[in-house]
Amino acid sequence: GDTMGRSYSGVDTHAEALHAASILGTAPPNRTAVVLPLPATLFPLLTFAVDRWHDNYNVSIAYPLSRTSLFSLMDALLRAQDGTAERSVYAAPDYLGIILHPFVKNARLTPLLWRLLSAVKEWLTRDASSPLYGKAFLGVDDVEEAAVSWLKRTPRGRELCERDGAVVEGLKKIHHVFFRAFERPSDLAELSLRLQEAFEFLMLNTELKSYVLSGEIFTRLIEALEDIKRSRIATERFHDNDEEHGRALRDFLRRHLKHLSVPFDTTPLETLEILGLLETRSLRFETVLILDINEGVIPAAKHIDPLVP
Repeated sequence: GDTMGRSYSGVDTHAEALHAASILGTAPPNRTAVVLPLPATLFPLLTFAVDRWHDNYNVSIAYPLSRTSLFSLMDALLRAQDGTAERSVYAAPDYLGIILHPFVKNARLTPLLWRLLSAVKEWLTRDASSPLYGKAFLGVDDVEEAAVSWLKRTPRGRELCERDGAVVEGLKKIHHVFFRAFERPSDLAELSLRLQEAFEFLMLNTELKSYVLSGEIFTRLIEALEDIKRSRIATERFHDNDEEHGRALRDFLRRHLKHLSVPFDTTPLETLEILGLLETRSLRFETVLILDINEGVIPAAKHIDPLVP
């Protein structure tokens, strides 16, 4: 076969993945490897290239949990609780970031829940007649009251209510699962349980299962939370003050989960192997694609600690 190396360039990661797709589309059906020095390239590669692959493939790379959408939503849920000391009152950007997250706003609780959530955004950002307009902080009780009033007094609201009579109940369920359930946790065990319940809600009520590798990511998160619930510090008190105790619990959970990676259920020696640099040791392939060969990646940039040289 061709033993000469060839270089390709792309303006961004997605263009790079499309180049890889075109190469894989013309590659002979032999032992092929795609090497990823940067794990973050995995999902664009799977979405734009590997989905078109005509044969079996295997993923063997340590993917950071912090790069996943589920982790981002978890981080948003915990940070929202840091925004205020009052129960059920949240900074408006934090509140909107959660209810408009793709996993949340598309929940299949009621047929037109997404329309009510979009209306809430309008009340906060564009509708000067709304009592919520321009508020920096808002209570979820206030949002629910505004929703009931809007559904009764406006033509749009009445039309929505006629088509989806349970839409307010759907909004209340969102508030319970993603806001009220996280207020004043007693310990790490309770906080971990609330996160598990939120993730299980998403699995049951959204299209989360259809996203690439969502099963592996979901399983890793649930297992990590179970480990925390069984740990020796699961019921420890971190601070005498309730607010500081809650903040310490959330900080600990974020920092711990941020450094975990997602292990994939690998079946080695498929026709197409997707590997990290370390996983390529002592393996031979007929065709090899190495992505992200850029300055600072290969070779990696050196990080100098000014305090501990």
